[in-house]
Amino acid sequence: MYDLVHQIDIAVWLFGPVKYVFANLARRSKLKISADDFTNLILIHKNGVTGQIQLDMVSPAYRGENEIVTKDNVFYLNLINGVLIKKKNFFSKIISKPPKKFIRNDLFISQMKHFLKRLKKNNIDAVCSLFDGILSLNVLLAAEKSHIKKRLIKVENKYWVVFV
Repeated sequence: MYDLVHQIDIAVWLFGPVKYVFANLARRSKLKISADDFTNLILIHKNGVTGQIQLDMVSPAYRGENEIVTKDNVFYLNLINGVLIKKKNFFSKIISKPPKKFIRNDLFISQMKHFLKRLKKNNIDAVCSLFDGILSLNVLLAAEKSHIKKRLIKVENKYWVVFV
């Protein structure tokens, strides 16, 4: 389940803190891993937005998608090819795609360069702060509790401050 943290990060970044979570965690395959291989989360954000996140390590084909449904449109982001599509009724339009010379590994190199810059200059903001990470961890902890209790769980959005 902890493999879902990046999808939770995205949900929190787009829609704010999560208020409630319902989780179903499963091991469906014979993969020799210690993680759950098939997970479903329902997130209810403080602002009323409801979302669903699925982690599927069982499928024979790798998939990675984000879909945001609004009153007027559906926005679909394919995480494999980086294409963002806006759909309405039977029409769809590509509204963003990576440049032709895009290399996926450049994302990771760019993130590492940003991190190294922050080590030299402490006034550069983090892309994802410690507090953002704590919000996502709180969702994961509540999801574990939800799976065990088989019910909706309130997410404790608290920060722990440690002075060193």
